[in-house]
Formats: sequence, structure tokens, C-alpha cells
Amino acid sequence: MRYYPNMNYQGIALGSNQNVSSFQSLRLDIWSANCSSIDIYLVTAANGERAVRRSLTLNSWNSIEIQLADYSSQGIPLTAIKEFKFVTITPASGANIYVDNIHFVNSSCATAPTTVNTTFCVDYTCVANSTGFAAQQINFDGGTFNGFRNLTRMGTTNIWCGTFAIPAGETVRYSFFYAAAAGAGGFENLTGLTCANNGRRTYTAVAGSPETLTFAWESCSSTPVCPPPPAPTVTAPVPTCAQANVASVYSDTYTNIAGTNFNPNWGQAGFAGATTVTLSGNQMRYYPNMNYQGIALGVHQRIDSFQTLRLDIWSANCSSIDIYLVATTGVERAVRRSLTLNSWNSINIPLADYVALGMSSSALIKEFKFVAITPPNGANIYVDNIYFAKVNCTDVTPPMLNCTNITVTFNGQNSIPLTASQLATATDDFGTPILSINPTVITCQQVGQSVPVTVTARDATGNTATCISTVTVAGLPCGWSQQPNGVNCANGNSIAFNAATGVYTATSTGCSYGPPFSSDATAFAQRTLCGNGSITARVTGINPLAGGWAGIVMREGNAAGAKKAQLMTNLGSDHRREFRTTTNGAAQPQQFPSLSRYWLRITRVGNQFTMFVSSNGTNWFPAGSQNIAMSNCIEMGLVATNNTSNSTVTATFSNVSFSGSTSGLGTGGGSMEQSAHSIEAPHSFEVYPNPTGGELNLDLTQYIGRSVRIEMYSLEGKLLQFSELDEVQTTLKSLDLSRFQNGMYLVKVKSAGLPDAVRRVVKQ
Repeated sequence: MRYYPNMNYQGIALGSNQNVSSFQSLRLDIWSANCSSIDIYLVTAANGERAVRRSLTLNSWNSIEIQLADYSSQGIPLTAIKEFKFVTITPASGANIYVDNIHFVNSSCATAPTTVNTTFCVDYTCVANSTGFAAQQINFDGGTFNGFRNLTRMGTTNIWCGTFAIPAGETVRYSFFYAAAAGAGGFENLTGLTCANNGRRTYTAVAGSPETLTFAWESCSSTPVCPPPPAPTVTAPVPTCAQANVASVYSDTYTNIAGTNFNPNWGQAGFAGATTVTLSGNQMRYYPNMNYQGIALGVHQRIDSFQTLRLDIWSANCSSIDIYLVATTGVERAVRRSLTLNSWNSINIPLADYVALGMSSSALIKEFKFVAITPPNGANIYVDNIYFAKVNCTDVTPPMLNCTNITVTFNGQNSIPLTASQLATATDDFGTPILSINPTVITCQQVGQSVPVTVTARDATGNTATCISTVTVAGLPCGWSQQPNGVNCANGNSIAFNAATGVYTATSTGCSYGPPFSSDATAFAQRTLCGNGSITARVTGINPLAGGWAGIVMREGNAAGAKKAQLMTNLGSDHRREFRTTTNGAAQPQQFPSLSRYWLRITRVGNQFTMFVSSNGTNWFPAGSQNIAMSNCIEMGLVATNNTSNSTVTATFSNVSFSGSTSGLGTGGGSMEQSAHSIEAPHSFEVYPNPTGGELNLDLTQYIGRSVRIEMYSLEGKLLQFSELDEVQTTLKSLDLSRFQNGMYLVKVKSAGLPDAVRRVVKQ
């Protein structure tokens, strides 16, 4: 991309003249942190240049499309375009812009123009009695449609018309202008309007409604009685520079240069009407009906003693003005500024801009001169707070902001609040900026995601900067937690979760226990179960294979001697069940053949704890049962333990699911699985293979003869697909997940009159 820093305007000269008359629009992308308005010019080889204005959204790419008719309607041909020119409007200098993707496009990919053709006609009979006419014009002032346009004479009449494509919905203010051959000229004085210079009309383009508007000039003998022109209702902003850093020409805030003449008679229009106006106790200079106006300094000022020229201008009808500095040598140079109508324009001009235009860096400044450009005469302006400053006292620079990426880890929390100081640091030349962030909270549902957080820094003068901090969300899923050392371990044993695969990985170091088995030592990740429920897991790995045991447990608490029902496997030939029926009682392990059934399940119904094993997660076989009197709310989860006290074992679990409430009232919220009916309910289903590469089988044996609806959700709860069966007649139903990305999904089976059943599925 092209970067143009600290600019007021910038050109691009094409390698050869381009005929773009066969194209429909000009496209380009512009990004800026400090330029909110810009004029985009096309420059022709022989017919001058024309501009279209666009507003920019700061700190983001602005994809701009300009209909080429917006240029040609201003009177330039499109057959020989030689240059582009970008002129910054807000601010008028010091703008930093990035530009990319500049190209002309034809109708096959251009956006259809959304403009309304409107014809404006005016009868110049009254002024036609003066010296022959050179040009009749209409002057527009709108958001994007503005500037002078030529009118065309209708035959030999004094009716002049022009048709212009105005963007639909845009409101423009306009006035008519005539220029006589002898150089005289004037603005509209139309029937129904009593002020030549202030009676500008307003038109709003309505989509699909082209119009013709016709007006007549008032008779030459009319003597209009003009209402007072619009005036400011609030004072200009109070300057913030210290007196020691300024030489003030005109301001209530400072001691001003003595002996200054604010209305020298140079023959300018409006000389007699210039005056001082007071608003809310604040004085300002008013220059009505002017073409240009001067100020002669009482004490000459050396230009290289200062950095900037600062002034405030308000006008209801002047949208462009040249601001001159005049040296004692007679050399004068101008910087042009666009003005926003009906509001104060705080203008800050680097004095280096005048030096760059040819004024001596050591020049003594004796005068100011203001020259109205749009319109060239009849302008009414208010001026206040004119001063030279040694430093740039206007803060237009956004804060310096640096974002940092962080990781948050969930361990039982529902949400983790973020603070701006975690994510970014900011500095500014005018104090410490205020930081804000969005979003402000990370939830446990986002485990496994990378969450972009927007940080905004705002300084004392309202300038802002933004950046993005990426928050990596790690830890255990909603409802799961673990103590730093599991149950009675001393080496930081832990269980981690991979949200993309749904796999839990347990690491147990030197965490073992033996006879009399009245005290446990295991890595443990847990969740609360209140009342009836179940937990299911498939043990998929133990490393080293003969190094330890892994499985599932329901226990009354985290104390080493808590009552428990525990089912584990060594992923070899043996399973192991343990029941502790009294606190701190012996829980003698009972080993039995595994038969390669590494799917494990424990269910609780009242005080009855029942164990099951399976080779495929579909066909289950009882593996033990015991009545243990436990509290209503207990802990259930995943465990891993070592064979010896000086080794490390790593175990992995997949297909972890559970049922039951986390609330003592039996109404706990949470995931879809938490609210599902018990896995041991009379109607449920199983899925396999899981994980799957694409094809997934649902065993609907328990729904034979019933109508069902099968739904598939993302972990965020978005419905991805569904199917409906009027009557389940076969036990197996296949789903094709091949079109979905790898990750974890939820499959729900619904049948009228039954609780919903849910299974977690991993696509890999």
C-alpha cells in the first residue's frame, strides 16, 4: 500500500494519459487514523481538475466507489486523465493516509449509481440587461456533492439550465451565480427569496424521483429587506496554550499585540460592515459580505520565532478560504482551508507550510489577509483566537497504544473478568489515556477459543486509538475444576482439556497409594453431582502402559479418605474397582479381566452406585454395584494414579459425558448435556465410532416405534442440521459429518413425551 504521512495534498502522475470514458466508476481504499474528510481529484490533460469529497471512518479501511459521472457532470472529459490528487480537508494538513487498490471499473463489477437526475433552470431576464454574459453557474454545498457547475443557455432565451446526478438521499444547499463579460457578478436574488447572498435554497434528492426546478430572478427594481444572516450561538473553543508560548493577535484569553488594525481600508467589499461582536461575554470579529479582508499587526512578528498559526473561523456561507501571511518585504503566501458551515473551525497551520511556499524563514509578518474562495464574494465570517504559537498546543495525535496477547485458564469459574491493564499499555503527550475494552468478560463456554478483545485508549482531548488483544482461553470446560495437587498428591498433578478434540490428559507424578487403601492419592478433575446421575469416559492411553491406572470416580469429597466408588483400567488385561463405604475406611481394590472393554461408566441412583464397562460405548456390561450412603451433592470426575511413588504416568480420556444436576435443588444449568436425562434413562441412544472421520452411527434401539427428531449443534449452541423420522423402524441411523470442520459437536435426540438425550461427538 502507499503511505502518505503529514500531508496536505498528494498527487499521483499516471505513466500515460488514460481514456476512462468507457468505465463507470473509480474505486480505491483509504485508511487513516486522523483524516476524516478528503477530496479526490481527477486531473485532465487539457481541461483542469475536478474533485469529489468523501468522509472517512477513522482507524478502518474505507472502500470508496465514485461514479465517473460525478466528475464528468462538473465539466471535464474522461478521455485523457493524467493525474490523481488527494487533498485533505479534515485536518487540512498533517494528515496520514494509506492508499491501496486504485482502479477504474466498468459496469460488469461497478456498483450501480444511486443518483437522481435533477434539472435546475433559472430565468436571467433581469440581469440579462447588463453587459453580455460570460457564464451562468449554480453552486452546490452538500456532504459529497458540492462546488460550482456550469449552466447551459436554452437557445436564444435567457433561461439557463443544467442537469446533475445528485446522490439519492443527499441534501444540498444551492444558489445561482452570474458573471458578466465585464467581470461583474452576483449571487441569486430569486422570486420568493429576499436576500441575494443569504437566501440559499435546499434540495433533497429522492431515489427514483427526477425533478425539474425552475426559478425566476427578481425584478431589478426590487429592494429586498434582508433578515439578519446566521450567526454563531456558541463561542469558539477556549485556547489551551500558555501565554508564554503565544503571540496573540486577537483573543480574550491572552494579552494581544498592541496597535493592531483589524479593518484596514484596502478597498475590500464589506469594509464598512466589519465590526466586533460579543457573545456570552466573549468578543469576536465579524466580516460581512466580504471578498477579502485584512488585519495589520501593531508589532511585526518574525516567522521563525513560532511553530504554528492558530485561529477559529465560523461561517454560514463560506466553505473555502485562503489565509495569507504578508511580509514586510511585500511577499505574501496563502494556505487554503475548507470550512464546515455553521460551526467553529479550529484551524492550526504549521508556519513551515508558508516557508515551503516561498516565504523567507526569517520574514517579518506585518499583515493577515483572508480571501473568500467559495463563494468568491458575499461571504460572512466570524474570526476569533488568532495567535502564533511556539508549540503545537492542539492535540490531534492519538495515544500510543500497544496490545499484549494473554491466556486465561478456567478452573471451575463460570466467567473470568478482564481488565484493560492486562491487555494493553498506552502513553500520550497530554497525560495518561483512559483504557476501555470490549468484551470485558470471558466465559467458560469459550474454552478452546481465541477471543479478540478490542482495546480503546482515549486521551484528555478525545483522540482515540484502538488495537486488538487476542485472549487464548484454556483450562477445563464449564463445571469442571481441579485442586492443585489432586487428591492427596504433592507434585502438582493435573488434568488438562483439549477443546478441539474433547480429549482430557491426566499427568500423575509419584501419586500412588497402597494397603490398607484407606487413603487415596490421585490426579483428579471433578464436577459436582447432586442427586442421581452418571459419568462415562473412554480411556484411550496410558504412558508408560504398565505405569499406572486411569478411570472415573464418584466420591463424597476431596479428602484422601472420602467415601467413593471408583472404576479404573490399566489398558491391559485388568480393570480395578474400589468401593469405600465409610470415611477413612479400607477400599480394597478388586481386579477383574478387562476383555478390552475400556469404556467405563458409573451411575448413581439414590445411594446405589453401579459400574459398567464396554468395548464400543454401545453394549454395556455390569462391573460391580455397591450401596454407599453419601451426601446428596458429591464430586465425580476423572482420575489417574501411579503404580509406584517415583514415576510419572500420563493418561488420556475421550468421549467424556455425564448427566445429572450440579444444584442441590436438581435444577442446575450448564451445558446441554448437563440438562439431559440420565444416561441410564429408559430411552437413550449411543453413537459410534467416536471420534469419527465423517460417518457417525446412532443406535436408536430404545426408540423403536417412536417418532424422533435428530439435531446436531456446535458447542456454542448453533443448530447445524436436523432430520426427522416419523417412526424408528431400524436400530441404526447414520449421519454424515464429513462436511463439517474437525472439532467437537453435540447430537440431540428428541421424542415427544420423553426427556431429550444428548451425546458429545468428536470429528477428526
